[in-house]
Amino acid sequence: MEILLQLVVIFIAGLGFAVFFNVHGYRVVLNSLGAVAAWGLYLAASNAGGDVFWSYFGVTTLIALVCEALARVTKTPTSLMTVPMIVPPLIPGSDLYNTFFNLMKTDMEAFAFYGIRLVLEIAAINFGILVAASLVKVLQYFVLSRVSRGKA
Repeated sequence: MEILLQLVVIFIAGLGFAVFFNVHGYRVVLNSLGAVAAWGLYLAASNAGGDVFWSYFGVTTLIALVCEALARVTKTPTSLMTVPMIVPPLIPGSDLYNTFFNLMKTDMEAFAFYGIRLVLEIAAINFGILVAASLVKVLQYFVLSRVSRGKA
């Protein structure tokens, strides 16, 4: 029941981000469903015993590839698909809070633990988006070069 509640909340958060980023029509629902998929995949990856970095990296890369594909199909800028699908479910708000909370308490051991975890999560999200965008660019290059060779 708790997981279902989390997915409903993520759906609503995805709606909010999509509206905030001025996404219109059916794309709002696509963004929300993508955010739900991202959170579901993250829960599955983290429950499978995966490392925090690799869980975030794998989910972000997969969702970013979906965003790239959906952006082309729906003729929407990629950023309007990526942000609402990745930000609400994957931004590590609790670790950010715990990092600064322990800094204020001067509990340096907990501060270091949560700080390192936070940096790893943010790096994994950024690296996942970068890898997905790079894969799409490489694929476009090879497809376009093959098409241009066929016509030449």
